[in-house]
Amino acid sequence: MTSKASFVIPDGELDPERATTSLDPQAVLPDLTTGEIAELLTLPLFDEATYGRVRIHHRSVSEYLSARWLWSLIQGGLHDSEVERLLFQQTPSGPALPPELVQTAAWLAAESLFIRDRVMAVAPLALLEGGDPSSLPDETRREVLHKLAGQYKGRRRLFTSFDRVALRRLATSNLAQTINELLLMPAQPAELMDTLLQIIIEGRLDGCASVVTGIAVDRARLPLVRADAIEAAAAIGSPADKETTVHALLGEQDIDPEIGGAAVEFLFPAPLDTTRLLA
Repeated sequence: MTSKASFVIPDGELDPERATTSLDPQAVLPDLTTGEIAELLTLPLFDEATYGRVRIHHRSVSEYLSARWLWSLIQGGLHDSEVERLLFQQTPSGPALPPELVQTAAWLAAESLFIRDRVMAVAPLALLEGGDPSSLPDETRREVLHKLAGQYKGRRRLFTSFDRVALRRLATSNLAQTINELLLMPAQPAELMDTLLQIIIEGRLDGCASVVTGIAVDRARLPLVRADAIEAAAAIGSPADKETTVHALLGEQDIDPEIGGAAVEFLFPAPLDTTRLLA
């Protein structure tokens, strides 16, 4: 939150210039003695000391700890206006969530309805990019997916991708209907389709099986989308769904290499066995 990533080692030698860019751990942890702080800073949580300073090894840990610290202040009575001032920047086009605070805000969104609503209004994709999506209510997860789809209005690409683990944690069977509706909307961008299909795969959302099977065999779809749908059908489809997919693919002439590659990777050796593959 202070943009300072290093902590001064108690009783360590530090030149004045580096001191201005480092935090005094005693100020952050006033309840601990100097000896306790020195011992704490030797834990594997921190990198090896250099120039009289240490820093937390993983940035994700810093972001999570920032969120927990801010949540403790909120529980202690910190006003919403102060929370907003700490997390959001005012720009000529309105409030914005700085990139370095995306993870912190996302973690807090699981705890605070106020922050969740503000993030949803200002930077909804932060809830896909950070924090713990599995802790969000189903209603919020559905809204995030609709917000994601809305970002593509007038665009084919956002030039963004999401970590598969985050998509897995977002996924729940209660999202199947929403995802099916979004997949079946006409002229959806391939990039959005890819993200939705990855959520299905990561979450094993078998409520989407018939829809992804239909996409996998739809010759009007882009090869990339069909390839993703083949992977999804293989992951969640019933034996009948997989057989439907293979039967349709074997009936195609001049099949696209991307589609054929996905079929071999995900549907071989069953139901796409060697005999059918070489026929």
